[in-house]
Amino acid sequence: LEKLNQSISKFSSLADEKRVARFRNDLQDSVQNLIPALTQLTKQFDPSQFEEGIYRFEHGELPTWLENQSKELKQFSKKANQSVAKIADLIAERVKDGELAARLAEPALAELGFYIQRLENLAQVWHLMAEPTREKGAPLARWLETHPDREGDFIVSVSPLEIGWQLDQQIWSRCIGAVLVSATMRALNSFHYFCHQVGMDGKPESGTQFLALASPFDYQNQAELLIPAMKYEPSAPQFTEYLIEILPKYLE
Repeated sequence: LEKLNQSISKFSSLADEKRVARFRNDLQDSVQNLIPALTQLTKQFDPSQFEEGIYRFEHGELPTWLENQSKELKQFSKKANQSVAKIADLIAERVKDGELAARLAEPALAELGFYIQRLENLAQVWHLMAEPTREKGAPLARWLETHPDREGDFIVSVSPLEIGWQLDQQIWSRCIGAVLVSATMRALNSFHYFCHQVGMDGKPESGTQFLALASPFDYQNQAELLIPAMKYEPSAPQFTEYLIEILPKYLE
């Protein structure tokens, strides 16, 4: 972030001044808020609470102070990411229109691409860290790690344990109706596990309906299950050659 802050004017000078001014100002404002906020954050973590270098938040629940800071960092990192991407787009437009030589733009665009990727990761982390506690479904897994190489630095990690909540937010709660078709939805002749995984309650009163159709293929009469006695385990170096040798016998 320090290097990006020092390079903002250099990148902006390659784009149209009138169009880039707003995004340059937004980027400077966001980065200049992110740097002290992240620096202060590391000072608030207590290393004595870390077990083998890791501190896990029970049930994914954050302390109030970190929850509030996560919301601020979410906004700053999101705006920074959007502003950098827009500056890169404006530079690329000038190259496309013949207003800027590619040899001048390419090094800057390559460097901006690096910053865009890093800011995307930063924005995604703080977006999930700022997610409120969910009423249903598995909580987000959130944890901190002490950096193995840089003393005083921490790695912030967050990961969903299931995708059902996201499907519910983006699809089931918004669409009038949806039809899902697959040969792999049932487990033990039940759709219950599938419903749990994709964020559906599966109750008839919710309007969810299920239909299982018999396979059009007559496996019972046409298929044959063969379990050959193999000389080698699949991990053995000779396994592949041996399989090539015996497979034709079973395909005849």
